[in-house]
Amino acid sequence: MLGVALSTPLWVATTRLKIGRATGDGLWQEVGFILVQEGFGALWSGMASSMLLVANPAIQFVIYDLLKRNFFQREAEISASNAFIAGAIAKSVATCATYPFQVAQTRQRVHRRTPGVAETGIFDCLIEVVVMSGFAALYAGIEAKLLQTVLNSALMFMFYEKLVAQLHGIYAAIAENRSRRPKRFRQGI
Repeated sequence: MLGVALSTPLWVATTRLKIGRATGDGLWQEVGFILVQEGFGALWSGMASSMLLVANPAIQFVIYDLLKRNFFQREAEISASNAFIAGAIAKSVATCATYPFQVAQTRQRVHRRTPGVAETGIFDCLIEVVVMSGFAALYAGIEAKLLQTVLNSALMFMFYEKLVAQLHGIYAAIAENRSRRPKRFRQGI
């Protein structure tokens, strides 16, 4: 949470730079412009969304663990392909569950604030999106997000499971080797 609070001003400026809404020439100039023109609070636009988005990896790991336990429990060790599939499904579910918050976060970050006027809340922002553009607008651009994150997550879980299996094998070999040593060597004499 502290990381979110500390990095939000940088994300606000970066988002504006990415979409061409920045008025500064670079990151720090944009941060300064926002501070002077919109006020201190504008640097934390979309922070509530960021806090809610912390749920994304939690959802991802819960879904991955449920899939692993319920569908791959017969395997002594989950195969690379099954870890890849479970990771892809888990990230897809997590992304679909939290994507509307990412839409709200982006809208809050790019919106110019009037100094002294409170930021629109996350749920007010989501309602405004639905009223103005329809429910589907909450998922505008999700295809690109899914392509970006699902492949990364699937590969991450595949490599994670293979690494864990290798480390367990190494640990078992070390333990087996230690158990074969004479007792005086095991005690460190």
